[in-house]
Amino acid sequence: MNKLYHNFYRKLYLKTGGFLPAAPLSLNVFPGDFFQIRNGEMQVLGNLFRKNILNGQEVALLPEINLSEQTWSLSDMSLEYANGIELSQHAESTLSLNEKQSNLILSGDFTFRANHPQSIKIKNWGDIEQTLIIKLTQTHYSFRDVYVVTESASASSFSLEIKNNENIDPYDNSNAGATKPEITDLSEPKNSQQKNNFFYKENKRRPLFFKAKKLVLFDEKKEVFVQSLMNESIGAIDWAKDFFKNSFELEQKTEPRSFQNTSESLPDMLPPNELNANTVLTFFKWADLSFDDIDKFFKHD
Repeated sequence: MNKLYHNFYRKLYLKTGGFLPAAPLSLNVFPGDFFQIRNGEMQVLGNLFRKNILNGQEVALLPEINLSEQTWSLSDMSLEYANGIELSQHAESTLSLNEKQSNLILSGDFTFRANHPQSIKIKNWGDIEQTLIIKLTQTHYSFRDVYVVTESASASSFSLEIKNNENIDPYDNSNAGATKPEITDLSEPKNSQQKNNFFYKENKRRPLFFKAKKLVLFDEKKEVFVQSLMNESIGAIDWAKDFFKNSFELEQKTEPRSFQNTSESLPDMLPPNELNANTVLTFFKWADLSFDDIDKFFKHD
């Protein structure tokens, strides 16, 4: 995804208690959708209910939960802007920036307003989460990396404007490997200062926001695999010199190797004979999305 959306995704997540916009923003997201994050976008692989992984008797859905309009209207502007610059209006109340003052706003600053937000959620997640781990990792699929949507939100209408002072092409997502723009409904700019800004206005109640759970290893299992990786690194240089019989000029690093960024790969190290329907619940659990997951939308795979 285009990096200018990063700030909006993080701030909306914080303000709304964990909701994220879909990625791309035009994607409809429903409770029960399961997906992976690839090339900065959500790859929805199916829905728990449509594929009969869960049935209506197992799951209780709570529809039409009214959410706070105040929570779903937010802006994040640079310090100079916050110290006294006021918003102007354009295009049927879409929030905009005053032309004279727009050069004070940093790229990625945004204004967002949603009207009459509502959500639909899985009410009894605690009753199904363990069964779902078994089904998604053993009996129906063999996932090690998967997210499940637990709640979807929509609004009767919403508007979004993101400031673009870097003249980034809204159709160029090369910084994150995406293949198409996330926002396809670009409003007509009202002046030369706004011509590069990103505008989106939605007048239909579409489920474009969501909360989700992700499949993760228990911390104690992570420690076991990290320790195994650390043990593997000991003596690796001496082994390589002896095994390959080549004239490599190799030096043992004095600083220990960091394994902080290996957590996504650790589940792939699970021995197949140790992981089965009887043991999988001792390896995996569900966790809420975090900033680390948001960052995946803005990085290359």
